[in-house]
Amino acid sequence: MTLQKITSCLLLAGLAAAAATAQADVTFETRLSNTAFSVTDLTPDDGIAAGYSYSLAPSVYRLGLYGPGAAEKEFEDVGTDVKAVQHELTTGSSTVSLSSASAPGEYTLQGAVRDNLGENGGGSAWIDQNYVFTLAANSALNLSAHLFMQISPSSNPYQEGSATTSFTLWSPDIETRINQFDILYSPWNGGEVIDQDYSFAYANTTDQAITVNVSLWSTSDSFISAVPEPSTYAMLGLGLLTLAAARRRRQPAA
Repeated sequence: MTLQKITSCLLLAGLAAAAATAQADVTFETRLSNTAFSVTDLTPDDGIAAGYSYSLAPSVYRLGLYGPGAAEKEFEDVGTDVKAVQHELTTGSSTVSLSSASAPGEYTLQGAVRDNLGENGGGSAWIDQNYVFTLAANSALNLSAHLFMQISPSSNPYQEGSATTSFTLWSPDIETRINQFDILYSPWNGGEVIDQDYSFAYANTTDQAITVNVSLWSTSDSFISAVPEPSTYAMLGLGLLTLAAARRRRQPAA
């Protein structure tokens, strides 16, 4: 390939990069729904009823939009009340939001990260809900939920998205632990989805009530990496053309 052709390709790549920046657009959504807790009596003939009670431990709700200048916004809400929560951040056409129902483990994260945030811009949403259960002797705590996580594809090769959700159940009294992590990563031309049911059972086989800590954690985000300026490609192309001209001058006449 001649230097002139290489230069043309570089210039076209610069224009394509600029166009991709103008079209940057990733949306994401994480939704935990149909969450239910129940109890199973492991020794139904002992005359002692199975049961549980719970309270909300400190939980965190966080949003962020990041971009040049005044586009940077962050929000954090730490609460200990079982109540509905709803928050949103907006900068131009970019937005991130979260909502949580008063019922345990019912929440949604959403976002649209667009080109107005510029290079190195992005958005994120985070929910970390924590509950403390008291589980009666010889009882099993059952948790079921439906998880939906989606990241849309982008036309910008410098933009990507990710999402993570985890379920953790453990007891400081008997030190057993259940961990379930689901991680979603989508490059610019991806578009990934997780859409499935989950169920867990945490058993207390002792003859005493125990404490069970339940953590439901989700985060979703999308960020735009730095994109080379079109002028960078233009200067490189000009330099290659100059080298090509100098080379022609040095070549002896046929």
